Order: sequence, then C-alpha cells, then structure tokens
Amino acid sequence: MIKIKSLEKTVKSILMTCPESRGDDDLLYIKVLDANGINIYGYDARNFILSYRKKGLPTIETVGRCRRKLQEKKRKIKARCNSKNKQKNLREHFLRIFKKLVLTKNINSVKM
Repeated sequence: MIKIKSLEKTVKSILMTCPESRGDDDLLYIKVLDANGINIYGYDARNFILSYRKKGLPTIETVGRCRRKLQEKKRKIKARCNSKNKQKNLREHFLRIFKKLVLTKNINSVKM
C-alpha cells in the first residue's frame, strides 16, 4: 500500500516536472503509477479495475485529492489558465462546427 506522505511526495515531484499534469488527473494518475513501477499498459481496463486495490494502489480520486491539497498550499504548481482557455476554445470551435453541420445537414461543406 502506498502511504499518503509518499504519495504526496510523488505527486508533488510530478507536478513540478510535468506541468501538463497539473490540470489533468488522468495523466497525473498514469505518471504516479509509472513512478511506482506499475506498467498500466500491461493490463486491460477490466483487470486493472478489479485488481488495483489488491495491489495497494491509490485510486484516481485519492491522487486528485492529493493534487488539489498540494495546489492549495503551493501556488507554483497550480494548473495554468492557459490550459483552461485552450479547452474552452476547442469546445467553442467544436460547437461552431457542430451547429454548421446541423443547420446545413451537409457534412462535406464544413471546412475544419
């Protein structure tokens, strides 16, 4: 079982070295598993979900809580607004294209 203090140390290290993980719990979780020597790619989803607790691995929720707790304490490791703006822009772009498709009902006429 991974201890909380050890998990905090691992998460903090990942957040410092991998800025993309600061706003992406999925990426952070994979990095935490890698740091603990777990090759996630060797499992299919069903087997991993059924066995991760038996192996003493933290849940993705635990890793996310740890990230938020660390980010409250240290401003330096907070997610950048840039990534949030990028997601918002991508979402708006998708919606514009989707509306064109719905209004024209012609997929071939939409330019991406």
